Amino acid sequence: IVFKPTTEIHLREAEIIVVSVINVAPSPKGTESGGQLNQSTTHIGASQSTLKGGSEAGAIRNVITNQQQPVAPPVEEEVARIRLKISAKATYSKFVLMPEKEVNFGPMPMGTSRRIEKFIIENHGEHDFKYIISKYQREASPQKLNIKDVPTQGRLQVGPFIISPAFAMIMPGGNTTVSVECIPESDVPRKFEEVILLFTNFVYP
Repeated sequence: IVFKPTTEIHLREAEIIVVSVINVAPSPKGTESGGQLNQSTTHIGASQSTLKGGSEAGAIRNVITNQQQPVAPPVEEEVARIRLKISAKATYSKFVLMPEKEVNFGPMPMGTSRRIEKFIIENHGEHDFKYIISKYQREASPQKLNIKDVPTQGRLQVGPFIISPAFAMIMPGGNTTVSVECIPESDVPRKFEEVILLFTNFVYP
């Protein structure tokens, strides 16, 4: 593109700030036969130039003659080839209970208000898992467990025992301490024994 100004203006100690609108219109006579290049004329509308200090200059009107050059089509080139391997590993959750099989309060004196014991669930797997503690029922199974079986407010009461939290999520390498509170309400010596179930997802059957 070649710019050919038709008007020459000399400025003194001026700093021009030009705000203009450029309209491009092809010349109706710019097309010639015989394989020659097409020509088009680009007109720049009059723009107001403001001199530094607040004085205004007259309108500047330029005419630009644009000779279109032949444009080569884009060439698609191979830059690089990258091999990307995609893999995955399906695993079960692994967890450990401490103590493993029983929470034993041992002998408790008559009239004892309450006592608390604890057990720990540790996540030894590679991903997080959720657990739900429920009261033992013969027909209970992981397939039948749904949201309706989840204890409310994170607490589960089974007989004189209150278990909290009764459900949670454990991250890989993490653990959760579950509290078991015993509140024996009996006027005669007796033994309290309950069985609970610990349901987890993605655990080896």
